[in-house]
Amino acid sequence: MKKMWWLVLAVAPAFASCANFGAALSTVAGDIGNITGGLVGGAIGGAAGNIVGSIVSDTVEIFTDATGQGLIAAHQASEVERAAAVAAAEEERIAARAAVELERVTAHAVGEVGRVLPMAARLWIHSDATTYQALASNVIDNMTVAFLTSGFTVVERGMIDLVTTEQNLHLGGFVADGDFVSIGNLAGANTTVIVSIIGTGAMRRLQVRVLDIETGTVTMQSGTGSEWGL
Repeated sequence: MKKMWWLVLAVAPAFASCANFGAALSTVAGDIGNITGGLVGGAIGGAAGNIVGSIVSDTVEIFTDATGQGLIAAHQASEVERAAAVAAAEEERIAARAAVELERVTAHAVGEVGRVLPMAARLWIHSDATTYQALASNVIDNMTVAFLTSGFTVVERGMIDLVTTEQNLHLGGFVADGDFVSIGNLAGANTTVIVSIIGTGAMRRLQVRVLDIETGTVTMQSGTGSEWGL
């Protein structure tokens, strides 16, 4: 029994040393593992960082390009809208000026025609325009309103169309004064006001001629002054 105890006491330091060595070895192994893991982790982290950095750089570059292109496109769209707005405003200004000029010239024409009309005038207002037909039609509309307001009789277009159809006559292009007299008599008019637009640009003007149907004579012819300019 005493021998067993002595054996235990003799072997115990050895076991203690082995345990300490094992712990130390375990610690070193752990440190090596940590170092190795750190190195491996650093390498992996560096590679991952490079990858992430590259992705971020590419994304920033793409975003920058896209943003720049977007800004350019937005600027171009803004310029197009601005140009369209300027053009629209210019068209409105021109249209407003044209309306004012139309009223001015029409008023002048009504005044000049009114000077030669008989008291019981029955007017046939006809467009002889080969160009600017829409403008000539607007002039006739304005003149019709003015003459009706002044108490004159204006023969309706439908009556003229009926007469020309029955007589197989055509009012397009050049119409001789004799035809105006014949049609006017049949339609119940005693005066024909013939309207046309001549010239272009700054030289464009309203041309008005008054034909007395009863006598077949021209009683008024517009001039070439600026007061007739359109």
